[in-house]
Amino acid sequence: MTAERLLIVEDEPDLVALLQVLLSAAGYQNIECVLTGRGALEAAVQRPPACVLLDVGLPDISGLEVCQKLKALPDLARVPVILFTGQKKEKLLGLQHGADYFVGKSGDSTELLATLDAAFRRKKQEDGVLERGELILRAAERQVLWRGAPVAVLTPKAYTLFHILVERGPQPVSREDL
Repeated sequence: MTAERLLIVEDEPDLVALLQVLLSAAGYQNIECVLTGRGALEAAVQRPPACVLLDVGLPDISGLEVCQKLKALPDLARVPVILFTGQKKEKLLGLQHGADYFVGKSGDSTELLATLDAAFRRKKQEDGVLERGELILRAAERQVLWRGAPVAVLTPKAYTLFHILVERGPQPVSREDL
């Protein structure tokens, strides 16, 4: 189970229901769905999501415009946006409006789940978080967590050494590399 909050912006109720079932089965437990672009902007500002799944064709304003507005807000600029599209023209426009990833509206759930995994992996790297099983290292605080509980805050040098060992493990690391 993951506590990452997803915001789904899709105007087709059947697809929304399918996405909720799929994502719930994959372990996502914090999912909010809205049917309009304005609703998406309001929901994202009130409760910033970890990721936005965004349809390009919305009834009120374009998903591309929603994406651009989300990326212009400082608190939401780094939130990954996955556009539902399959057309090359929409992909190009999506990139120009700030989208991070693209997924077709086909029934292939593996592409969506893999894209979500990639988005969260990238976000963790950008945030300086390294996860190996139940061990988590947070660079900003030089914090070590085990099974979600803080274990230690290391000195800068100790954190750097520990990070290298965890990142490269289980392979041995030479003294020269350290």
